[in-house]
Amino acid sequence: MSQSSYNQVWKDAMSELSSLLAEELPPVPIPPQRDRVVFFQRLATLYVRYVQVFRQLEEAHNMLVHPQKRRLILLLLKGVMGRVLELKYEMVEKEFSEYHYVDDILHALKLTPPALEIPIPYFFVGERSKETEERKTMVLDVLNLADGSKDLDTSMDKVMTEAEAIKIIQMVERAWQGRIRAKLNKDVRFSNFDRRHRAKSAGSAFNELAAIRIQKIWKGYLQRKKTKIARDEEMIFLGMVMDPKYQTPLQAEIDAQAIDTSIRVRQKKHEEVYLNAIDAILKQIRELEWNDMAKTMKNQIRQWFYECRNTTGLFPDYPTVEEGGSAIIFAEKTPQQLVEEIALQEEEAASKSKAKGKDDKKAKDKKDKGKGKGAEDDDEGLTMMPSAFLSELEVANKRYEEVWKTRNESENFTQIHEVELIKEEMRKIVEEEVRLQVDEEMREELAELKLAVDKEKPGKQKGPKVPTLKSDLILHALH
Repeated sequence: MSQSSYNQVWKDAMSELSSLLAEELPPVPIPPQRDRVVFFQRLATLYVRYVQVFRQLEEAHNMLVHPQKRRLILLLLKGVMGRVLELKYEMVEKEFSEYHYVDDILHALKLTPPALEIPIPYFFVGERSKETEERKTMVLDVLNLADGSKDLDTSMDKVMTEAEAIKIIQMVERAWQGRIRAKLNKDVRFSNFDRRHRAKSAGSAFNELAAIRIQKIWKGYLQRKKTKIARDEEMIFLGMVMDPKYQTPLQAEIDAQAIDTSIRVRQKKHEEVYLNAIDAILKQIRELEWNDMAKTMKNQIRQWFYECRNTTGLFPDYPTVEEGGSAIIFAEKTPQQLVEEIALQEEEAASKSKAKGKDDKKAKDKKDKGKGKGAEDDDEGLTMMPSAFLSELEVANKRYEEVWKTRNESENFTQIHEVELIKEEMRKIVEEEVRLQVDEEMREELAELKLAVDKEKPGKQKGPKVPTLKSDLILHALH
């Protein structure tokens, strides 16, 4: 299959995944299901469909050579694997069994039982060769270090006295004498045993029994060999076993292995080129766009300073690092959104203060109504557990639809990386680095402005209270 074919496999998988996400994340929450059979049927259907998506994504990730596509597919693949595990766990919880019969679902989806097999992803082993080699190298280094320490200890020259040398020589000599005595005793015992054994087994009866036993073993071996040959010939004649002369690798198999090897080589080569391009583009953006980014950010922050002063009469407080720094200033929020955010925070604070005074009352109510709620929860129906992977899948699916779904790749026949996509990603990294540096400079500049214009000293505030950042943004936007 060509790269366009695997791109189509990825496209089909994403189409199915989009429909699954639309079913699992509807605008209106799905009401609880009272019928356990219907609920399990829905779980099993989702499970089978997610398994098919997993198989398609695994095939695409295994065979595509585009480095940026493979990264997104890997993110999707991990999310789908997590969702499959969640659905399997929930199926076991609802049916109280680890074995499920989904023949009707396979028939409805026009699938065969092998479609439920979950293959081990190639990246589990194939793309972890570097980590495996690093572990082997580390183990070898540790072993070499241990051997070196032993050699170091044994190679140290040690002064030995005459008494110690005599003691060692005596110990070695006594050990040698003990081994000689043990060998002599062993030879004597074996000679006595052989003499007694020959005396007992003397005669022609022993020779006949030995010959019979040898013939028995040999004839049994020959018969088993003939039976095996006859059985193999029969199986070959019936077509149950392939003739050995046809068991050599076919040309199609050899070609498939060669294609697979070439794909692995291209994947590795494209990955190296992609990583080198990331470093080069990141360095280029830092050199060419750093100053322009810093200048633009400073102008925007200064404009915000003076507009807040014109609106409120005072310079605002600069956002702290914990608040996000100037990222709050550059956040694209309408005045209405800011008003709603502040109102929501006020409501949460008010609800917390009210909750403190009603803790005792709620505790009593819970004790009185505890028994009744148990029966009500059972009658409410069955709902699916919250997922930890659907949000990640939704983000990755959105990324696919924005970047790859309608992208024209007619000129990218070799499936190398997209430079513009790398620039977009690296520009965000550089912007964050520039923003952190600009924040430090603008904090100092704001402090100097306050000293020069508002006649304020650092660390002290006189006159009217300085407005908060959110109120400044709202007033400026509404002005």
